[in-house]
Order: sequence, then structure tokens, then C-alpha cells
Amino acid sequence: VDVFRSLLGNLQSYRPYLPDALFPVADSPGEGAELSPRARPVPGASGGALALVFTDIRSSTSLWECGGAAMEAALTLHNGAVRAALAATGGYEVKTVGDSFMAAFSDSLQAVRFGRAAQVALTGMTWPAGLTRAGADDGLPMLAVRMG
Repeated sequence: VDVFRSLLGNLQSYRPYLPDALFPVADSPGEGAELSPRARPVPGASGGALALVFTDIRSSTSLWECGGAAMEAALTLHNGAVRAALAATGGYEVKTVGDSFMAAFSDSLQAVRFGRAAQVALTGMTWPAGLTRAGADDGLPMLAVRMG
């Protein structure tokens, strides 16, 4: 319980972005904690440890400047791959901002499985021509996604 309280303290700075289910609130001082009525729990979370993963397309601002239409198509592919990996690994999409995702998992192994599934899917995609390395025959993208 102390570990969970410590985790909640660390998550307070992310409170506006996380589901209410992660933050028990007391009905009144001295009473036990209860969940907010609009809470949506992380599927499979037991109330103990929680793993968060943040993703981000590296250098996305310059990629948008290089080719807006290609980047828009790439973002659609990226979002689909990340959401499919979340669904396959039981993750919860907390929020997205631009090309970044914040995801919650019931444990760290689930989060690692998500990262692997997402990276494998992203690596196997055919990216728009405007986002592949200039002059390279391998078709590898300039697009790289950080996860942590």
C-alpha cells in the first residue's frame, strides 16, 4: 500500500491526463478512499504497481516541414500501429498529443510487450516516399519512434 501511495504522489503532476480510476478520493476526511464516479480503470490493473509508457516521433517538427502530406499519411499509419499494439497487449491509451501517446499498463512486462509489438509493427510498415532516406535503396524511413 505504501508503494502505491508513493506512486500516486509521483503521478500527481500527470493528474489532468490520467483516468480518475488511478486516483482514489475520500468521500470525507477519515473515511476510506473510493473511486470517482466517472472513473475508468486501467483494464487488468489490480490497484498495485502501474507502468506508464510515452511515445514520440523523433524530430517530427522537421519531418512535418519536409513533407506535410507524407507526414500526415505517416501519422495515420503510426497511430494505427500504436493503437493496435495497445489493443493486443491490453494497454490503455491515456492521451495523445500530436504524434505522442501516453499509455498505462497494469504491469511493466505488459508495457515492454507493447513497446516490442509497436516497434515491430512500425518497422514492418511501408512509409510514404517523402519520409524515406534520400538516396537509399533500402526504403528505411527517416521516421523513428521513441518509447519509454
